Amino acid sequence: MEIPPLRERKQDIPYLANHFVTKLAPDTGTKVESITPGAMEKLLEYPWPGNVRELENVIERSLVMATGTQLEPAISAWMPCGLAR
Repeated sequence: MEIPPLRERKQDIPYLANHFVTKLAPDTGTKVESITPGAMEKLLEYPWPGNVRELENVIERSLVMATGTQLEPAISAWMPCGLAR
C-alpha cells in the first residue's frame, strides 16, 4: 500500500494538525486548544518535504512556545530552513 506524501494531500493537513494539538498539548503543558485560521493557512502553504513527522514536530515546537489558547501565524517560525512565508 502506497500513501502519497503530505504535500500531495493538503486536505489532510487540518485534520492532522488538529489531531497533533489534541495529542501533544497535555504533554507540553500548554493551554492551546486550537489553531487560528492564519496559522492553518501557513501550514497549508508549506511544502512539507519531511512529511507527517515534520508536521508533528512543527506543532510540538509551536505548542512549547505558545502563550495563549490558540496557535498563531507565528507557527511559521518553527518551519525548517526559513521556508515559511
